[in-house]
Amino acid sequence: SLEGWIIADNTVHEYLFGNITLEPGSELILHTGAGEDSPTDVYWNLDIALWKSGVTATLLDRDGEVIYKLSVE
Repeated sequence: SLEGWIIADNTVHEYLFGNITLEPGSELILHTGAGEDSPTDVYWNLDIALWKSGVTATLLDRDGEVIYKLSVE
């Protein structure tokens, strides 16, 4: 379950995952733009391009522990 997990950039943007469960081998695509959530796609509904050079994406679990970081070059 990703419920309560957060993905954040290195400024002020955070996406809080809702009631989403990933099965082994499945994938989930997080879109920064607008749209309607589905079992395979969720939407942040931002009106800016977020992932550009210099931005770091950080995935935190529900306890606030860093699970993964990715820097955009």
